[in-house]
Amino acid sequence: MRLHRLLLFVGLFPLFVSSPSIATVRDVPGSYATIQAALNASTAGDQVLVAPGVYHENLVFGTQQSGVALESSGGPAFTTIDGGVSGLSVVRFSKATGPGTRIEGFTLANSAGNLGTLGGGISAGNSNLDVVGNIIRGNPAGVAGGIYFTHCTGSIVGNQILGNHAPAGSGGGIYIDQVSTVTIRGNVIAENTCGGYGGGVTIWEGSAVQLAENTIAGNTAAVAGGGLYVTRSSSVTCTNDIVAFNSLGGGVVIDATAGPMSFRCCDAFGNSPVNYSGISNPPLSSGNILADPIFCDRSLGNYDLSGVSPCAPANSPGGCGRIGALPATCFVTPTIQTTWGRIKTRYR
Repeated sequence: MRLHRLLLFVGLFPLFVSSPSIATVRDVPGSYATIQAALNASTAGDQVLVAPGVYHENLVFGTQQSGVALESSGGPAFTTIDGGVSGLSVVRFSKATGPGTRIEGFTLANSAGNLGTLGGGISAGNSNLDVVGNIIRGNPAGVAGGIYFTHCTGSIVGNQILGNHAPAGSGGGIYIDQVSTVTIRGNVIAENTCGGYGGGVTIWEGSAVQLAENTIAGNTAAVAGGGLYVTRSSSVTCTNDIVAFNSLGGGVVIDATAGPMSFRCCDAFGNSPVNYSGISNPPLSSGNILADPIFCDRSLGNYDLSGVSPCAPANSPGGCGRIGALPATCFVTPTIQTTWGRIKTRYR
């Protein structure tokens, strides 16, 4: 009898348990005319799926959008959110968001143009956020042209962060601020500029950042840290990163107030005026090198590696594998000097 009652209770138990809410896919523009309208209708677990096109919007995530994934169906080459130089960030997080919040597969362009704005492409505070597989380009802001994180956790993975500007402050490409804990992996961070510190990446105020497999190249900082700047008790682990050809501020600049640093399998080369400042060159025994990464065509913004690059898997120090964000796709040979003193680059 007891067994019979137990089985009966177990069989009926699901009837007394509320079913978990079912995530909803909200299509733009199929079901919603704008991305913001779809976001406003979404709650945790929902996906806002955006068809290819150009959307002239400045998006805002609030607490209701915590755990919402904003994704494109066609990828960043075909799906653009254009901020319209409106004085606002292209995407802004006005309230805290939790795990599962994600932006993936967009071009985010033409942001603020406002010297009072923090974060032209993306501005996030007190949020758990993943920024994945986007092109974030041509965004001006007072501070942090591309991405601004403060009091945040999350990741910035597989993005192209190109030609953003922070004329009044720091962080041309990425600014990580105020005890944030962030992974920055597999990004191309190139040709960004700022009027302060960290043309490519600046890390500030007790933040803990893991940098891995990034290509940080051709950035400019007016004061210090053309490629990477770290200060005020922040700690950084750099693994398999390229920091090359950054100007007016040097490659990697570590302020005296920064916390622990670690470098493994990194390449720093051609930075002006120095590759490293505030620390001695990382030990070559850890796989670090000071060598031309030999990009396919830096003048055209092609940061793929040559097959003969010392950062390509076949040529890098033992145990390092590929250094940088991009694969070897061309066969540029190292420059050679002719007898009359000119430099030629050979292609095969």
